[in-house]
Amino acid sequence: MRPPERFLFRHGIERVVRPLTGGARNHVWLVERGGVRFVAKSTRRSAAALWWLHRLEPALREAGLRTALPIVARGRIVLEGWTLEHFISGRPAGVQDIAALRPALLHLHRLTRNIPQRPGFCAARELPRVFRSGDAVLPSRSGPLVKTLRALPQGPHGAVHAELNPSNIILTDTGPCLIDWDEARRDLALFDQAPSQHASARAAFEVASCWQVEPRRTIALARRA
Repeated sequence: MRPPERFLFRHGIERVVRPLTGGARNHVWLVERGGVRFVAKSTRRSAAALWWLHRLEPALREAGLRTALPIVARGRIVLEGWTLEHFISGRPAGVQDIAALRPALLHLHRLTRNIPQRPGFCAARELPRVFRSGDAVLPSRSGPLVKTLRALPQGPHGAVHAELNPSNIILTDTGPCLIDWDEARRDLALFDQAPSQHASARAAFEVASCWQVEPRRTIALARRA
């Protein structure tokens, strides 16, 4: 799916270069304006959910985290289900690069203890009651997934990226850049920490996130939950 013309016009995009890989749930395109490259992304998030990301900017800077957030144009952050971000040039990351980001993410979590929940989202432990968070939808209000999520601790909550994997890390000349904050929310820090922490609950939430938007992954993920 190519970005709509009205979206391209609003941002002054002169050239749609090519689709980019890695967008399992969204369409992602490389575009250009004045010789500068940007990334156009389709999104299911509301404007309020996208504005919430910009509330993180001061804490992201203080935590030393570099990222790319949706660009605001003429007072709007999303148009016809599409957003625009700066293109980050760099090298692909590996599993070994994840550990280097975890201390900064833990710092971000502490800095955002008082941030309100992202609109349209909830913490994983609340999912059995709220039933939906971003893409996460429980297939029922009972069963092993619900039991696992309810067993999560009640500890302090703060902003989490929630999808810390090599495909969301770009290694630049000035350090790593963490992209794709689509699943970010206010939740327990364990969702950005070592996989061994509450691995079954993390897998359960991932199953719920894939249930409708990535059904092919659901069966394999459910075996880990």
